Amino acid sequence: MQFADRLLQWHKKHGRHDLPWQKTSDPFYIWASEIMLQQTQVITVIPYYMTFIDRFPTVTELAEASLDEFLSFWSGLGYYQRARNMHRCAQTVQIQYQGKFPTEYHDLVALPGIGPSTAAAIMSQAYQKPYAILDGNVKRVLSRLHAIKLCIDQSEGTKHLWSLANQHMPQEHCRTYTQAIMDLGATVCQKKPLCHHCPMTEICLGHQQNNQTTLPIRKKKQKAVVMPMAFHVYRNQQGEYGLIQRTHEGIWQDLICFPHSALNGKQTITQTHLLTHRRLEISYEIQDTEPDGVTHWLTKQQLLQSAIPNALRKMIDEIDDVFNIRGHS
Repeated sequence: MQFADRLLQWHKKHGRHDLPWQKTSDPFYIWASEIMLQQTQVITVIPYYMTFIDRFPTVTELAEASLDEFLSFWSGLGYYQRARNMHRCAQTVQIQYQGKFPTEYHDLVALPGIGPSTAAAIMSQAYQKPYAILDGNVKRVLSRLHAIKLCIDQSEGTKHLWSLANQHMPQEHCRTYTQAIMDLGATVCQKKPLCHHCPMTEICLGHQQNNQTTLPIRKKKQKAVVMPMAFHVYRNQQGEYGLIQRTHEGIWQDLICFPHSALNGKQTITQTHLLTHRRLEISYEIQDTEPDGVTHWLTKQQLLQSAIPNALRKMIDEIDDVFNIRGHS
């Protein structure tokens, strides 16, 4: 029995069937789920996805929303470039395709923020076309299945994986197959593989060679660059924080944040926040003076509902506590 047949049988019996995006063939909703699931766990995405389809039920509603409004919705999901690309993509679809997602692969992959795998996911799940995906889950499954010794982060390895993905893609049951291979990678062929639950052990070369835990082969991670940052934190008598909107360039583009500080606050809260290739060493300097350039005055609750960096989101309770204690001293 070939890989696709085994996979479809396994998924019918053991796969996930109740994820909200599995219940639709609308390309707009499938696209939204694919973007949200990039580098984000399913359990985190589900409430955002449900809010998204309620708040932006069509391409038109998303295209007509302001970027600030959409970034505010996205707040907490992180990797905000995804949100910016989604907004641009919706506007492009609205203008070029009258608010309906295109049905051809080459048109999809030309849209902002849609790469080959996302375009293939839309083609297979919305239109039942045999286009293979190659997300992180699929790379892991195929690397182990074929015991790929190439680095999957380099062009030769990626090209080889695409070839294998296309070879395995069936001409029928495209939607189910795509969901099944993502499921296998997410629930069984994980970073630490659960081979005793896997339907592929008889045909998996990685398992047979006992090197499944060392696959896939990836480039060594770059050492994180330390990036010091200091912010001027001020709260007025109405309990509102003085904030700015960051520029279109650099880290945290377009997000709301505290102004940068070159002063020494009476009290400083420190934080280390890890990004992909950077380690942010952040100082929140509590100040008695109002900062320059303030564009937003927000309470703690309003701040948490706004488009703010996740680093700040994690610290706002501690920052707020400092002001509350000082207010009662």
